[in-house]
Amino acid sequence: MERSGVVVISEAFDPGWRASLDGARAPVYAADLGLMAVPVPTGEHCVVLSYRPRSWPFALLLSAVGVLVVIALLVRRRPQNTT
Repeated sequence: MERSGVVVISEAFDPGWRASLDGARAPVYAADLGLMAVPVPTGEHCVVLSYRPRSWPFALLLSAVGVLVVIALLVRRRPQNTT
């Protein structure tokens, strides 16, 4: 008898993990004291995991500000033509 189950992944659970099951978004649960689990129905399926930490937008913003500061410093230090 076939029945649905759960795929347990040997990776630490974090809310930043995302899963897709056959191309559709699937829930990711904490299992076995901190591992990840993705429920799957009966049959053969493709489970794809991706990770995007919640701090990602803040890190991107901070990087962009850093690049702008470096550009501003380089423009400011450019030698002036004294003619």
